[in-house]
This record gives sequence, structure tokens and C-alpha cells, in this order.
Amino acid sequence: MQRVITVRASQSDLNVALGKIVSSGWKVLSTTRGSEWGRVGFSYKWTVILERPDTVSDGGKYSTQQMENCLSEALSSATKKSYIKAFALFGGLLVGLTLFFVIMFAVI
Repeated sequence: MQRVITVRASQSDLNVALGKIVSSGWKVLSTTRGSEWGRVGFSYKWTVILERPDTVSDGGKYSTQQMENCLSEALSSATKKSYIKAFALFGGLLVGLTLFFVIMFAVI
């Protein structure tokens, strides 16, 4: 069974999430990064094609529900980190611009 997912994450967060996904029995077939226009802060929108073997090759170690739970947990974690970084970047820029204008008006 194949599954196509999209996730917004940085390269390192995506690698961590894919490591968790692979350890739960999924196989990564393809990973494609979105364009520069879709970039938010330090993250990209990624399209990942995953495959889960129909036959149980792991000796019954993971059930279908466990694999789905691991998949959703890993992806939500990567997306959450991405939005936290984007919010921190936006907040830093806002504080920096505010301080710049305060100093500029104080000098004048």
C-alpha cells in the first residue's frame, strides 16, 4: 500500500520524522521539496511517497494501527516544530524592527 503525504518541515526535522516512520515499518520511496515560493522561515513543504508492505515482514511487530499512529505522530511533530520556528523568526523580526524605530526616534 502506498501513501502520499505532504508536510511542512525543515530538512533536519523531516529526517527525524522519516527515521521514526521507517522504524515503524514504512518504506520511503520518494521525497520532493517544494519550491522557494512555498518556503516559510526555515522550512519547506515536502511531498513524501511512502510504501507499507502488504505482507508482514517484521514478524507481526507492528500492527496497521500502530504504523498509522507512528506516521501521524512523526508528521505532526515535524510540522509543529516548523511553525514554532516560523513564529520565533517572525517575533524576532518584529522586536528588531520595533527596537530600530525606538532608537531612531530617540536619536532624532
